[in-house]
Amino acid sequence: DSAIEQFSRKLERGATAVVYFAGHAIQNQDRNFLIPVDATIASDADLRSNTVDVDLILDPLIVARPRGSVVLLDAASKNPWQQKVSARGSGLANVSPIEGITQAYPAAPGQIVEDQKGPEGLFASEFIRAAKAPDRTFKEAFRLTRAAVAKASRNKEVPWETSLNTADFVVTPHAAPAEIASRAISRLGPSDAVEQGFWDTIKNS
Repeated sequence: DSAIEQFSRKLERGATAVVYFAGHAIQNQDRNFLIPVDATIASDADLRSNTVDVDLILDPLIVARPRGSVVLLDAASKNPWQQKVSARGSGLANVSPIEGITQAYPAAPGQIVEDQKGPEGLFASEFIRAAKAPDRTFKEAFRLTRAAVAKASRNKEVPWETSLNTADFVVTPHAAPAEIASRAISRLGPSDAVEQGFWDTIKNS
């Protein structure tokens, strides 16, 4: 909860907000719930206390109305918890479009993504490849990602998105990503030691 609260406080109107979650999720009653690595889920009763409702991420974005707003849930793989909550559900829920927010999945709602070998799945690797090009907008990067993933999977996996009146934005400007991230980190306050420490471990990678 503290991470969600920090996320909400740091949102600024006119900024660009990109949320990327990779892991497992389950759907229940047309909503998606993200599963922490240490979660214990045996029934519906565990959803509220042991998962993160995606609405807790979407609601602050709706209120703050950042210039560009994207929530990517790379969490459509098969998992052992879905059947314990809703035997009829699979993959991610088919959510309604939200004004100003793009919601994106590695596959269509209800579809399962096959397990991938290596540190990154097909969707993640293709999105990183597409987004690295300087001055390429998110919408163009996602279009290229969808085409590449569909081709590589022979249309078994086709990335999906829903959006409504969303502003486009450049993912990687001409400045190097490390330089961009350094400027963002320099604005952190003393309470953001965790983010600073994380940046110190990856800035030269």
